[in-house]
Amino acid sequence: MGEVVNNHKEPRWNIYKGISKLSNELFSWLIRSSINNEENFRVAKLMAKIVFTIFATNLIGFILALIEPKNKLITTVVFYGIVFLTLFGFVTLLKYGKVKTAGWSLVVFMWCVVGFATLFFGGLRSQIPVVFVVVIMFMGSFLGGRAAFILSLITIFYLGLIAILDSYDHMPLQLGPEYSPLNAWSGLFVALLLMSVLLNNSLNSIKESEERYQLAVRGTRAGLWDWNILTDEVYYSSSLKEMLGYSVAEFSDQAPSFAVVVHPEDLESMREALNKHLDSLQNKYDVEFRLRMKNGDYRWFHARGEAVRKKHGEPHRMVGSIVDVTERKLSEEFIALKNEELLKINEELDRFVYSASHDLRAPISSLLGLIEVARLEKDPASIQNLLSMQKRSLQKLDKFIFDIVSYSRNNRVGLEIGRIDFQELLNDTYDQLQYTEKLKELKRINEIDKKILFHSDQKRIAVILNNLVSNAIKYSVTSKPDAFIKTIIKRQNRG
Repeated sequence: MGEVVNNHKEPRWNIYKGISKLSNELFSWLIRSSINNEENFRVAKLMAKIVFTIFATNLIGFILALIEPKNKLITTVVFYGIVFLTLFGFVTLLKYGKVKTAGWSLVVFMWCVVGFATLFFGGLRSQIPVVFVVVIMFMGSFLGGRAAFILSLITIFYLGLIAILDSYDHMPLQLGPEYSPLNAWSGLFVALLLMSVLLNNSLNSIKESEERYQLAVRGTRAGLWDWNILTDEVYYSSSLKEMLGYSVAEFSDQAPSFAVVVHPEDLESMREALNKHLDSLQNKYDVEFRLRMKNGDYRWFHARGEAVRKKHGEPHRMVGSIVDVTERKLSEEFIALKNEELLKINEELDRFVYSASHDLRAPISSLLGLIEVARLEKDPASIQNLLSMQKRSLQKLDKFIFDIVSYSRNNRVGLEIGRIDFQELLNDTYDQLQYTEKLKELKRINEIDKKILFHSDQKRIAVILNNLVSNAIKYSVTSKPDAFIKTIIKRQNRG
């Protein structure tokens, strides 16, 4: 076996990776797991980077200050000693999860240090005031633009005061030289490095937010919109326009352009839901409507949104999303249609059971009557006649049961259209029912127009006649004299 040679070379140590790894380890050590608020977590991570950068830059500045012969040793040691001790205090606060306290303390400390250095180490002639920009940037990252603006005004007023003192030679005793190349370079070094950290953090946050936004949009397949209520301008995301079949340039960023594609039947309900939400936060904007695609077809969409309001509750902006729910709507319509069909089938089944019960009970009742007569009959010929009648009744009952089985297998018996002989059907019906108890006491009257040419399914007409006659027998009052059953079949002049 040959010796296996590993041609893979170990990567050289990269200074950027080393600093990043050290920063991450410091962050993991500083930030406690108890920080579960996303905003506090972001601020804590930023402060950990700032503390690390301040420590590194001030360590370099301390070394350069020791090298500079014009600097006083005691002043340098005291100044940087205070800085390092304060940084240790910030580390302690972060270690115990005091994020807001650490943030405010860091802002106040940085501003006071820079203000002190500006006042006692050269005034506006030095490069130290540049660091004020870093403090203001951090204030903006920590508390937002308004807080940064207020701090900017305070800083401008403070620097203006120093300018006035310097103009009238009223500056306090300077603790350092008026100008030193090393001091100037170290001041700019600190300012530029801190600015790069803050800018890099802001850009990374924006990039992460953008990536998170894109992933969320792609994952939910939603189209987003952002409506400026004051100017009536609307931002429609490219995904929303693509859902409707339009390119980015084809769909205008104006509110009326969206109303044009809403189905006319849904426009009023959509506007009503929108106005209710704008009038009160209690009313959620959650509505479904149809939108016209570029090709002219309509599809169902589910829209949600929420208004951004001023202090007094007046809405000035609204943001929301729409999702294509056409497939769900079609499924709901299909289920509703099937439910309606099931209800019809149940109604037909009820009618079928009712009819079948009559058709089954009538021959059974007749058979019971025949059996009772045959039991009392002594003449063999009469008994044979009764047995033949029983056989015919059973054959008809068997045929009816066969039709029921066919109906259950095929949902319905196929129509067999033919000419109907009503007299024959009535005779068959009476044959099946002739031994029912009340029929013997009833007179039968049939009035059938023999000129009628009627075509239909003989089985179904037989079922109808059987039900009518059996009900007439069942509910007849035989106690009345001359009780009868009368069947009339004739043409009516109704077209």
